[in-house]
Amino acid sequence: MEVEGKEVNELTAGDATAEPLNARMRVVNKGDVPAKAVVFQVSPVDAAFLEQEAKADDAAQ
Repeated sequence: MEVEGKEVNELTAGDATAEPLNARMRVVNKGDVPAKAVVFQVSPVDAAFLEQEAKADDAAQ
């Protein structure tokens, strides 16, 4: 898992992690089998999950 401003953290089955607030993150499955993940997002009531990223992607197209 890559988190902006931190070293890459390699996770394996059963691992748990938490990211700092307002940090961009990216996860890549480098294994040979499909990976499953459970993500919990806590945001302020007035901010939708990934809203800013989606708007930036739409504007670039």
